[in-house]
Order: sequence, then structure tokens, then C-alpha cells
Amino acid sequence: GGTTVGAGVLDTTGGGQLADTGDITVLAGATFVAGTADTVGHVLNHGQVQVNAALTVTDLVNAVGANLGRQQV
Repeated sequence: GGTTVGAGVLDTTGGGQLADTGDITVLAGATFVAGTADTVGHVLNHGQVQVNAALTVTDLVNAVGANLGRQQV
């Protein structure tokens, strides 16, 4: 199974976690915020991925024009 963020923001801050083997697809104009330490399968990013906690992924594909950021400490 997997999760597609097609619009808006999916934010796991506050304890949300996804399946360890699940894929995440972030479409253009959408945002995924990894706000809780988590392990996921593949991440296909056409939008924005913001990493604010430890995130372990099998692999990450960051498409042209996509944004991958991390929280500054």
C-alpha cells in the first residue's frame, strides 16, 4: 500500500506514522511533512517534502522542480 498527497499538506507531527514498507507520492503543489520519526518505503516527490524528524527511506526520487527541506536546528 501507499500514500499519495495530491493537494494540501499531510503532516505527521504529533505522532502520525505511516507503514514501514509503504510508498509516499507527493504530487506537484502538495506537501508532506515528516513531523514524527518514521520509516517508510519509497518517496516519489514532485511537490515538497519537509523533514522535521528522523525519516528513514528505502529510496527517494526528487523530481525536477521539487523541494526537499529539513528543519533547521
